[in-house]
Amino acid sequence: MSKLQTDGVHGGSIGRAFPAPFGAIGVVAVVGLVLFGALSIRPLMGGQPAPTGPVSATSTEGSYELTIRSEHGMYAASESVIVNASLMYRGPDPQVTVTHGLDGPVFFGVTEPVSGFRLSPIVAESCNGSTLSRNVPVDVAFRKSGSSIDQNTPLSAANAFFMDPVLRLPAGTWHVYAVADFQIGQCGVGAQTYNVRAEITIAVPDASGSIPTAVPPTPTADPLDLPVGDDTQDGSVQLTLTSPHGRYKAGDPIEVVAGLTNGGSGASITTYGGSDGPVIFWLRQVDGPVVIDPIVLMDCTNQVTLPPNEPLQIPFKTKTGTVPSGAPNPEYWQSWFRDPVLRLPTGTWEISATPNFTLGGCGSKTSPNLRPTITLVVTP
Repeated sequence: MSKLQTDGVHGGSIGRAFPAPFGAIGVVAVVGLVLFGALSIRPLMGGQPAPTGPVSATSTEGSYELTIRSEHGMYAASESVIVNASLMYRGPDPQVTVTHGLDGPVFFGVTEPVSGFRLSPIVAESCNGSTLSRNVPVDVAFRKSGSSIDQNTPLSAANAFFMDPVLRLPAGTWHVYAVADFQIGQCGVGAQTYNVRAEITIAVPDASGSIPTAVPPTPTADPLDLPVGDDTQDGSVQLTLTSPHGRYKAGDPIEVVAGLTNGGSGASITTYGGSDGPVIFWLRQVDGPVVIDPIVLMDCTNQVTLPPNEPLQIPFKTKTGTVPSGAPNPEYWQSWFRDPVLRLPTGTWEISATPNFTLGGCGSKTSPNLRPTITLVVTP
């Protein structure tokens, strides 16, 4: 199973974008726009009337039905937009098992950029499974994922936007969609794949009461300009690795961040290991001879305590190891180790992170088997 996706564009779950988990999303024609409940129509200046009651749309692929709904077809600017979706199995069997990304089989997006951010499905690599019972819907509330359109947007601003569960829209015409992306049975190459998409239109009037026309769709981005990341999990411990872009220029600072999370629902986890921290980084040149393995401290300390579901962000900060004697330009690498900022010469580079801890105190051999890996391209 591949890593993440955004609008069917292949790249490397906040501000991250990755290759499609089971292949590119196929756009399925919307079966129809269903208006239900007590429907009222509000006339608007300079535009067509818009529904203020509930709206929904349903798409079907094979025995699987995806429906997206909103409590209203029109919202005030900055009002909380309430959207959810449901996936339904309509086949002959009483139950069917599907495999999907870490957060489930259903994801959301908005065609137009919202407040400088691209909202699009991002799927953390996993092989999680769910059982669908015939004619019993699996309901999912809208959740944000995507990336910043402006590469200069601070990571803290992107984190704040995507961690806020509330969707708010400025004045305009917005196309909000849900995507169900999953495989039947065991995940992997050759498994039967489903990609179902359903879309609704939401109107937000401006101060004059008019509804502006839709913002032009976000142009298809070069995958290398999108964020990249990888997500691995062993038991309740999750280790991710992300970078805001898949491409950098030689000499530019490169931002790489590991995320360490206790995904369990119970007590906090304490890590024990070297005083150089709970995560170490590895570097390999895909198209050259350079391999830099970290030097690990062998002392043992109480490193960090991880409460359930509170990610710990660990930037790439450790430059230790040696460069093979055959690597070109040894003077460059001598200065590279002295530079606290991660910069790389032209080439294709694979960066990995691994745990540098045990979970049972000093001397324990209980260590999660995790190694998220991303690939970056550095151009002249």
